[in-house]
Amino acid sequence: MLAQSKLPVPASALVIGADGVIGRALAAQLASYGCSVTKTSRRPNIGFDPNVVFLDLRSPDTGALPDVEVAYICGGLTKLSDCRENQELAEAVNFYGPVSVARQLTERGTTVVYLSTAAVLDCLSPCMMSIRPRGGQSIYGKTKGLGEIGILNLGDLTSVIRLTKVITPEWPLLKQWQVLLRSGQPIQAFDDHRIAPISLSHALEGILAAAAEPGIWQVSGARDVSYVDLARIIAAEGSYLNSRINGISASSSGIPPEETFSFTSLDCRRLQESIAFIPPHPENLLHSFDLFADNKRAVNEIVKQ
Repeated sequence: MLAQSKLPVPASALVIGADGVIGRALAAQLASYGCSVTKTSRRPNIGFDPNVVFLDLRSPDTGALPDVEVAYICGGLTKLSDCRENQELAEAVNFYGPVSVARQLTERGTTVVYLSTAAVLDCLSPCMMSIRPRGGQSIYGKTKGLGEIGILNLGDLTSVIRLTKVITPEWPLLKQWQVLLRSGQPIQAFDDHRIAPISLSHALEGILAAAAEPGIWQVSGARDVSYVDLARIIAAEGSYLNSRINGISASSSGIPPEETFSFTSLDCRRLQESIAFIPPHPENLLHSFDLFADNKRAVNEIVKQ
């Protein structure tokens, strides 16, 4: 659980896109602090949760939304290939819809935090500053960049929080690599495609902090790491020292150049100065997941015998 004392927590909040991984975690975190949380979803309210309101960013109508202190726009289309294959939908839910919602909410006096991505930048060098001109090449990066511009142009009740890759112990790629390592099979991973991973908790720290002041905030891992190096860190974490991990190009898996990132790490000094945020190193982040707890317990049992 995040330490509430260093984070601004509103009395009431709206989480738009609360059925996604980040939105769901954010809503739960806010509620744990005693915040009155309203959640939105474009899916049917199967559980008839009274705190869930229907909202579709493709044609947003905020009439049913309550007045709140802060609204967090977590919804959108985030998978790079989905944005590439359906640009019209990406523009609707990453740009037009969020800007429309933000305009309606700020007119009521609500502070709006828009979740964005390092992909709005050119990703050609590490530790990219927030003042760097936008230069995203992917459809995802372009539509999120337009969303940033449209929302920040609404005035001082708006802020943007850019996130690098958020990973959890349940990330399907981690699960896949664990299976391959345990079965002694080789792993193939990209050696030319990099991320600066953060955990869900790190993302929530940045999102909550961004409500304090307008403008652009950034949260990032300490450094960029290729997927093949990430796999090697995981293998070392599980003591699979003889594992076969081979680097391949992203293009060999059909990923176009505009979706292959040389760097994604962001300058986090604003967040560091505000809440003493510490960018995580990939080794420490993966160690915190304790992915091979079963292996370690088995080794300990053998040592005891």
